[in-house]
Amino acid sequence: MRWGALLLTLALVPIPFVTSVPLMAAALFVTGFGISPTLIGATSLIERSVPTARLSEGLAVAHTGIATGLAPGAAIAGQVVDSYGASAAYVVAIISGVVASTAAWITVVRSSSAT
Repeated sequence: MRWGALLLTLALVPIPFVTSVPLMAAALFVTGFGISPTLIGATSLIERSVPTARLSEGLAVAHTGIATGLAPGAAIAGQVVDSYGASAAYVVAIISGVVASTAAWITVVRSSSAT
């Protein structure tokens, strides 16, 4: 998950500077390949660190956190679009990616002892 978050963030860096729609579509298509492995890694991390009896709860908390992060991210991106234009909104995604990557790298994962 750590590498996935980092690579996804790095893939977003050139996006705000793309000036044509076909290039933007191609760049976002390629960047999208990093989303699934990152989410799979996060789910795998939860499976390893949460006791089996509480796995559903652990996954529910993680997915609630994702949804909770998406809402303010969309609102902030909307404000950035209104103020600076559409391409600048990708900077919000880059900043969010930096925060997620940093959190992933500084988090210590403990394996569940209860199986």
